[in-house]
Amino acid sequence: MTFVKFQPAKDFERSFYGNCGKFFNDFSKFDSDYGLTFSPRVDIIELEDKINFEVELAGVKKEDVKILLEDNVLTVNGEKKDLSKDQKEKKILRSERYFGNFKRLFRLPEDINADGIEAKFEDGILTISVPKAEVKSQKEKTIEIK
Repeated sequence: MTFVKFQPAKDFERSFYGNCGKFFNDFSKFDSDYGLTFSPRVDIIELEDKINFEVELAGVKKEDVKILLEDNVLTVNGEKKDLSKDQKEKKILRSERYFGNFKRLFRLPEDINADGIEAKFEDGILTISVPKAEVKSQKEKTIEIK
């Protein structure tokens, strides 16, 4: 038999804040004009020698994306265009996709190699590889006490 510790206050807190967070996260998808906005999903993966940013950009053309690094802030911006609006013979019964301009900013750590950053776009995924700077191993140093 397994005993489960009864913690009503913790269960209430977890449920309440979880539901509030979900509500506000869903609500934040609306912009100031109460229209839906597009914000691509991103996975950030740290490896031993680099940090990879995998940005989900299905339906976005490579030419419509710009990547910028300034003051250790990586910016990915672009536009996902709604091509169905140009086709007047279509009768859209339901549309659940988001379109529009997007901009994602990521503060990078200080120990990166900015010159080695690479990006590739394949199968709707933009992968940005940010190599870490080589850590210079310092020999033992004695500090003089004054």
